[in-house]
Amino acid sequence: MELAAVHHPWVEGVYEHSNGWVHLSPRQLLSLFKLLDDHGGFEFSFRHVVDDYPEQFLSEVLASMLHATQVILSYVGMWEYKKSNPTDSTTVIQ
Repeated sequence: MELAAVHHPWVEGVYEHSNGWVHLSPRQLLSLFKLLDDHGGFEFSFRHVVDDYPEQFLSEVLASMLHATQVILSYVGMWEYKKSNPTDSTTVIQ
């Protein structure tokens, strides 16, 4: 993450807000429970329903995924260029 953040500053914020969903964290574990009433009733489920998440959150997640995919594809393009032009010593990172 630190190496990517040098060229893509947005990575730090995305990592901070999303790593709890990747690793088994309190955030992820608590997301499995849904309170049903004020008397302590709850529901437990491993299945996440998209409707349970705010639209803004899903929009940000999808935008981050799209941007990360574009960055990865640009690195693949640079790798492909370097493989075809091994003597070219220029480095371009966008």
